[in-house]
Amino acid sequence: MKEPPTWRLFVLGEPRLLAPDGRETRPEGKPLALLAYLALEGTVPRSRLAGLLWPERTETAARNNLVQLLRRMRITFGGELITGQETLSLAPSIEVDVRRLLKDTPTPAELAADTLLAGVRFDDQLDLADWLAVQRERLDARRAREMARAVTRAEEAGDLGGALVLARRALALDPLSEETHRRLMRLLYLVGASSEALDVYAELRERLQGELRTEPMPETRELVALIERGGTIPAARPISPVPLAPLQPPALTGRERELARMQQAWDRGQFIIISGAPGMGKSRLAADFAASQGRVLWVEARPGDSLVPYTTTIRSLRRGLSLSGADLPLELRRPLSFLLPELAPPGETPAMTADAGLHSVIQYAFALCLTDVDVCVFDDMQFADNASVEVGFDLIGAVFPMGQPGGLPHFIAMHRENELPPYTAAIFERLVVAGQADWTDLAPLSGAATRQLLTSLNVPADVADGLARASGGHPLFVLEGVRALASGGGIGGSGGVSPKLGQMIGDRLARLSKVALHATRASAVLRRDFTPELVADMLSAPLLEVLGAWDELEAAQILAGERFHHDLVAEAVLEGIPPTVLRLLHRAAARVLADEGAAAARIAWHWRQGGQDLEAAPWLLQAREAARASLRLREAAAHLEEAARIFEAQGDPRAFGAWRQRAEDLALTDDAEARQASVNDVLERATTPTEIAQAWLLQAGLFSARNEGARAESAVRRGLLALGDHDESELRANLLGDLGTALWTQGRLAEAEAALREAVTVLEPLGPSSSLAGGLSNLAVVLDHQDRHREAEGLHRRAVEILTGLGDLGHLAVILRNLAVCLSELGDVRGGLEALQRSVTLHDADSQDTSAVSHVLLGITHADLGEYGSAVQHFEHALSAELDPSGWLHDYARGCLGEVLVTLGDFGRAEALLRAAEASGIPNSYRGRVHVALARLAFERGQDPAAALEQAEALVGEAPRPFALGRLRLVQALSCEPAQAHAAAREALETARRHELGGLELGAHTRLARALSRAGEIQQALLHAEQAAHLLDTFEPAELSRGEVLLTLFEAQQAAGSADAVATLQRAGAWLEQTTEKHVPPSLKEAFLIHNTVARAITQAQQQGALTGLESC
Repeated sequence: MKEPPTWRLFVLGEPRLLAPDGRETRPEGKPLALLAYLALEGTVPRSRLAGLLWPERTETAARNNLVQLLRRMRITFGGELITGQETLSLAPSIEVDVRRLLKDTPTPAELAADTLLAGVRFDDQLDLADWLAVQRERLDARRAREMARAVTRAEEAGDLGGALVLARRALALDPLSEETHRRLMRLLYLVGASSEALDVYAELRERLQGELRTEPMPETRELVALIERGGTIPAARPISPVPLAPLQPPALTGRERELARMQQAWDRGQFIIISGAPGMGKSRLAADFAASQGRVLWVEARPGDSLVPYTTTIRSLRRGLSLSGADLPLELRRPLSFLLPELAPPGETPAMTADAGLHSVIQYAFALCLTDVDVCVFDDMQFADNASVEVGFDLIGAVFPMGQPGGLPHFIAMHRENELPPYTAAIFERLVVAGQADWTDLAPLSGAATRQLLTSLNVPADVADGLARASGGHPLFVLEGVRALASGGGIGGSGGVSPKLGQMIGDRLARLSKVALHATRASAVLRRDFTPELVADMLSAPLLEVLGAWDELEAAQILAGERFHHDLVAEAVLEGIPPTVLRLLHRAAARVLADEGAAAARIAWHWRQGGQDLEAAPWLLQAREAARASLRLREAAAHLEEAARIFEAQGDPRAFGAWRQRAEDLALTDDAEARQASVNDVLERATTPTEIAQAWLLQAGLFSARNEGARAESAVRRGLLALGDHDESELRANLLGDLGTALWTQGRLAEAEAALREAVTVLEPLGPSSSLAGGLSNLAVVLDHQDRHREAEGLHRRAVEILTGLGDLGHLAVILRNLAVCLSELGDVRGGLEALQRSVTLHDADSQDTSAVSHVLLGITHADLGEYGSAVQHFEHALSAELDPSGWLHDYARGCLGEVLVTLGDFGRAEALLRAAEASGIPNSYRGRVHVALARLAFERGQDPAAALEQAEALVGEAPRPFALGRLRLVQALSCEPAQAHAAAREALETARRHELGGLELGAHTRLARALSRAGEIQQALLHAEQAAHLLDTFEPAELSRGEVLLTLFEAQQAAGSADAVATLQRAGAWLEQTTEKHVPPSLKEAFLIHNTVARAITQAQQQGALTGLESC
């Protein structure tokens, strides 16, 4: 049978393919990757090849792509180069040059062959890039071992001179290799040149200390000691080859228990957390498990991410968008362009500040990226910045269990043990306690598993036992030990290896050329996002020279593309850099990154690491502005503190301004402890009259936030006294504004209004400013507390307009919250909710969790809208928050939650919460609300409400706030005595109309209609019920539900014989059905339907066709 014509594939040097007819082609891209992979790996499953070449595609799509690739290759090259069906291999007719190098005894010429796939890079395919780096190292190690054997053979043959020539040649090629130095020292000693042998050691030691900051290995020092004492060197041992398997073991070893636990967590839909020491195999475990479950999106944090908010998010979004091909709508592209400028719509510039809804936009965009993903793996969580963690877990925390149809995929997160930032650790612990996450701590491998791992790497049993004992079950130690063995180093006299992992990595670094060593040092200093171009600029070196060094670093498995092969390698490099050199490299990094337009915080960090603090300070101030633009106030304050300490150490007068701005930034958060500490820092440093006044202004603001009016007033007056007659109009106005707030807190509303109006008058001529907006809003709040809400609304809205124009989003959050309260009391609860949600988005982009204040306000608003389940969630969140800026907010939240539970029919828990709030130290104005709720609870239970109503009346006082008085009268209108009910409802109606309180007016019409119905005045009752129903189109009812409004209208219509009664009852029934299904917690649905008076009456009316009455009187 005729032999098929022979093809020749050359993969050493520049790749080329020679056809039988002499025609030469140069394959590249995926065809080259496929040919080279099969040439070195032999027969490979089709699925593995498809996944390797198209990792971003689904398996079906990747396999289809492989079919098309094979078809194109047949046409392009004119022959069948690859054979097989489910497994593929090179055709038998192809000769491959690399196979000659891998045969038992390659010739010297074959050993001198060029690099594998010289000039080829697979930067956009990490798996291929890693594979190529491993194969290059494999071939280089082969050459090194064969050269070592040549030296040994020459020595055994008695040709010491020839062996010495070969050893010198090897040292010239690899001047940092200890093994090569030892071989030359040994030969010099054997030929009687002991002094020269010791000179070689001295040169080695000086080189290692100067370039790697390390000492020679123990076996090198043992050889020196032997030479110095003139001992006998044993005959050279034949070098036993240690076959170098791929450094990623072919199968995961010793993790069966962890895999089983992860599978159980997966089946429960839990968030999976894996922690362990560096190099313990977390990433490999997660990768293998994730790959077994389906389609994977792998994202990661990197060293240095924590310096700049959203750095991890930016990387994750870019990767997710690239792999998914998600087409983002315009309304997402614009706000996301703040983080990813390339997303700005054509013709538009990227956003310069964070949009109010940035978190929601990020979450929506990332959810699109996860559409076709089964599991998202997040590596190195310990490096992630807080902003990214916050936005990520807002998304994840909303969906449980994971992996459900229409929801989010499963998530796996890995981190180094004991290195999680406190905020991230707290989130993980909370998820575990809630049963939503499973946390696995990865322990070292057992002795048996370690030996099994070494066996899978083809390490001989006698060597494996020593390495297993030395490694302590640390997988990365094992792999580094195998690298040392494969390269001919790291084996001591007992067959063991150096007990230090860092020493083994250091030995690998010692084998690098000088240019490669400098390049790896520069890369380690940059920490992340380094490129050959950036490194060349840092080193002022020719780019082509750095590119050559890059290839060397990849071949040595120090770099993999534009990152380190493992974080521990980078850390070992950093530890080996002499301090002087390290500082110079950091300065060079700062300059280069500044030219590249890198983040200011990153540039500042490098200047500080380079010992140039004053160079860092201006960048820290820029970093503060960037953090504020990202709505990250805590990070902004941290940058200011760092700058302030630098200025202070240098005697720079800018120090006080930085301390003051830090306190101002923290004043926009709810962390009272941090705020007080920052104010103390300012007070301690204030010396001039202006500085002292500024310091007391900050202290007054904090006292006001705690509701400590008298102390706030005292602080303001001390500030005004310090300021004296100095011409500081804005500062004086701000002090007057805080004086007004302090007086308002003490209930001295007229004085407060006067002070605030004076402050606004001073500020108006100065033009729009945050101070003017704050003064207007504070004046509006005082008017709100006099129930002059219409007048207040205009001031609130003007303040919002000013701050929006200024881009002052931090203060805008607080102003919007005040506007929300104003609108809600006017009865525009929907408008209030919109303002409040906008406030929360702005304010809490900086908070580590939505603030307790915001949760309470959201709870009240949702309760007013009849969305009781959401209200309960917000109140419970408020109670779980550690921060309580007022000192009584938690007790107020208990009272508000008790109110909702009265409505939901959970009377026992409601009473317990209301009694706890009653006994607390909350202000009287809020305690009155608690007694109103207790009175309503008594009515619902059919008990006497007199005591609670009496207490509420006493707390309302002689000059009550109209809204508080109106709420009290609405509850009194529940009385079974028609005259009392009528009088209370009538007074509530008059109060509402007088003060334009639409929601209160609606509730008053409803309760008045009920009282009139019971008194037999049916037509009057119908008139008021219809007016209430009309207002329902505009307002939300105060103190009662929409269902009661509809039920009261039905009652009046039925009594009047109106044909509209049936339709009204249907509306009431629809309200009850929707409320029960959507807005009542599942555990309370039965109680709501049984115990809530309105729900029970609607149900009975539907069943009987007639109303039996709202309650038994």
